[in-house]
Amino acid sequence: MFELRPFERRNNHIAAYDPWDQMERAFFGDGSWGRGLSEFKTDIQDKGDSYLLEADLPGFKKEDIHVDVDGDTMTIRAERHSEHEDQDKKGNYVRCERSYGSYQRAFDISGVEVADISAQYNDGVLKLNMPKISQLTQEQVTALEQTADALLTDVRSAQVFPRDIGNLQGESTFVDNSQSKSGKVSIVSSTPYARRLYFHPEYHFRTEENPNARGEWYEDWLPGGKKAAFCKQAFKQIYRRLTGV
Repeated sequence: MFELRPFERRNNHIAAYDPWDQMERAFFGDGSWGRGLSEFKTDIQDKGDSYLLEADLPGFKKEDIHVDVDGDTMTIRAERHSEHEDQDKKGNYVRCERSYGSYQRAFDISGVEVADISAQYNDGVLKLNMPKISQLTQEQVTALEQTADALLTDVRSAQVFPRDIGNLQGESTFVDNSQSKSGKVSIVSSTPYARRLYFHPEYHFRTEENPNARGEWYEDWLPGGKKAAFCKQAFKQIYRRLTGV
């Protein structure tokens, strides 16, 4: 459900935190899950009330493909075994070849109605239609908004924002809750120089006020960072406090 994206490259409005987009991140850019085995190409389309995932798996039989769901994680796995033998007239092997291929990717599907996922496999393409969770409860919306506030507070406390010019750490960076009822909140930096600073970590930032000031200041909270679990943990704690469950 939760994911932190650094900056969308559009105008001067920079979205940093999009919890429903973990799906879009895994689909979607990060690629950190499923490593160690060969991966396959996937295309994701946002259909409004659902996602359409298309995975290219040419040469596989339907029974070679497995889709497993464990909690909020969906894993697509494909395994292929092949064997080829050439014999002479006496039945002696001239050549015997065996090969094995395994492909796997995993995705966060916490924004999806798991029970309503449907699948088709034709012409080497696996298609999964995944309906989105239709509506958040008020408790979920509130927990989502408070999680974004907690995240911004944690980033500020880490003293990683550059303080060379302007007020990037202060009112120029804020939480946008305008789409929270649809499951999306954002951390926005409205200053025109924020993008330039973020994507140039090689700059020499002043550290008098923020000793950890740097570019790419959200990296610790992104997948693979040392605080990557912060949002999920914060949401669970806040939601439990609001609902008692």
